[in-house]
Amino acid sequence: GDDGLNAAADAAFREARAAARGGLSAALADIGIAAIEGRTRLADGDAQAARVCAARFTAPIATLESVAKRCTAARQLVAEARMVRADLLAGWGARLKDRDLLAAAMDEASTAAAALDAAYEPLSWARTEILRGQALVLMGETTGEVDFITEGVGDLADVLDHLSRDHSPLDWARVQVALAQGLQALGDASANERAYEQAVTCYDRAAVVLKDAASAPLRGVAASSRAVCLVRSAELTGDVAILDTAEAAMKMELSSVQARRDPVSWALAQIHLARLYEARIEMTGRDRGERGRALTALEAALEVFGDHGLRSLTNVALEAIERLSLPVAEGDR
Repeated sequence: GDDGLNAAADAAFREARAAARGGLSAALADIGIAAIEGRTRLADGDAQAARVCAARFTAPIATLESVAKRCTAARQLVAEARMVRADLLAGWGARLKDRDLLAAAMDEASTAAAALDAAYEPLSWARTEILRGQALVLMGETTGEVDFITEGVGDLADVLDHLSRDHSPLDWARVQVALAQGLQALGDASANERAYEQAVTCYDRAAVVLKDAASAPLRGVAASSRAVCLVRSAELTGDVAILDTAEAAMKMELSSVQARRDPVSWALAQIHLARLYEARIEMTGRDRGERGRALTALEAALEVFGDHGLRSLTNVALEAIERLSLPVAEGDR
């Protein structure tokens, strides 16, 4: 998400494209340019822009497929190009709640996986299956069809049968986080406390690896999502002690996040911390300073979301501020 790095990568890809006469190098440069453009335009909120960006991958992928017929080593490059496009399609689909874009992401990931052999190309195969599983979960969340979520969770669990932590620690952690997010979505859809409990276990497993990767965005995502699972579990069970655990973990994570380096992740963590405070007020019926601390966290997050043009997250923060700004009942003081 670093604009400076994206600009540098775009310049490098364009320089390579200008130097390449055609063939493999030109196709790879075109894919790189299309990937950077897709990342840049992800925030546009325009389904047509998403389809235009996705279409830019078609010609270079066709070139790579042609090369792969003569050189089997290029087959993996085709899969990687399709994974980039699938990831962008899933991102657009999730942002726009667009079923067609999510279906396209699922199809693209499936096509990539079909060209790979799990026995000989386990990491590439696992990465395509992770994308497909995530797209299925997102489809279920978008459409409200729990079967999609269940299928996605099953696929992600199957990946763990083929990928060990020792084989590729970060990929293993990524599967654990993806599976946790799927279980969390299942919990949201069915109010199943057991699903949240399993999700927290997956987040904890991922944390074993991610604790040594302080700069990885996935670490912040996992920590924040774990806190959300604990909140929802506490709401279902009425156990306030769960909130104590979640709050301590969230504050620890916030202390390690650099707001200047990754402001959006920092702001998301503030949103989740505010949700913990709000949940405590709702569950105990008392306000012992949580309301003020939650509003402070939300206002800080709101400023970041506004600066980055994140309208949906801005609305989330505003709605929370509105809820917390309602008149306080005498018994809640």
